[in-house]
Amino acid sequence: MLSVETLNASYGTVPVLEDVSFALEPGEVVALLGRNGVGKTTLLRALMGLIPSREGKVHLDGTSIGSAPAHAIARLGMALVPQGRGILGKLSVADNIRAGTRAAGAREALSIDDAIAPFPMLKEKLAERAVTLSGGQQQQLAIARALVCRPKVMLLDEPSEGVQPNIVTEIGKLIRELSDRTKLAVLLVEQNIGLALATADRCLVMEKGRLVHAGPADEFRNDAVLKRYLAL
Repeated sequence: MLSVETLNASYGTVPVLEDVSFALEPGEVVALLGRNGVGKTTLLRALMGLIPSREGKVHLDGTSIGSAPAHAIARLGMALVPQGRGILGKLSVADNIRAGTRAAGAREALSIDDAIAPFPMLKEKLAERAVTLSGGQQQQLAIARALVCRPKVMLLDEPSEGVQPNIVTEIGKLIRELSDRTKLAVLLVEQNIGLALATADRCLVMEKGRLVHAGPADEFRNDAVLKRYLAL
C-alpha cells in the first residue's frame, strides 16, 4: 500500500532523513520508534508532502507521490493525524470533520455520523467549538477528521500525547480494529511503548534520520532490545 525507497530529506542544507526505505502492507500497523529528535515526525511530513524530499521514491497504492503536493497526496488516499492534533479550535466539531471531507478526492467521503461512530462521546458535542473538548476528545476528533475521507494509509504522530490513559487504550484498540476490518495501513509514531506494542504488527527503529532496525512487535517486549535501541 505504501512503498518508500531511499528517501532523503533536509531542512535547508541540513540532512534529516538518510536513505529511508520500508513498506506498509494493507491492513498492517507499523510503529516507528526512536528517541526524540531523530526524524520521525520529519518522515511523516515528508511522506505527506509537507516538506520536500531530495531523493528517493514513494508510491501510494502503486502511484508515485514523491513530488506531489500535500493536497494531491491526501486525495490519493493518505491521511496525517499530526502531533498536536491540528484541530481548528474556533470551528465546531462537525465543521472540523466537514473540513476533512475535502481530502476525499474521487472517494466518497463518510457521513459525519459514520466518521464519529467509533467515538460516541463526540456525538453529543457536534455543535460545540472544538477548543472546548478535552485532550482525549480532541485526539478522537482528529482521527475522525482523517477517517472521514476513507484513507488507504494513515500517518499517526504521537496520538497518546496529552491523552488520559483510558482514552489511549481505546485509541489503540480502534487503530487495530480499523486496520483489521478495513485493511487501512497505519504508520504510528509513538513514545508510549505500551500503546505501540499493543497495536503494531512490526516496529521500525530510527536513529539520526536512518532506519537502523526492524522486527516484529513481540521482539520489542524484550528489555534488552528496548535498552539497546531506545535506552529504556
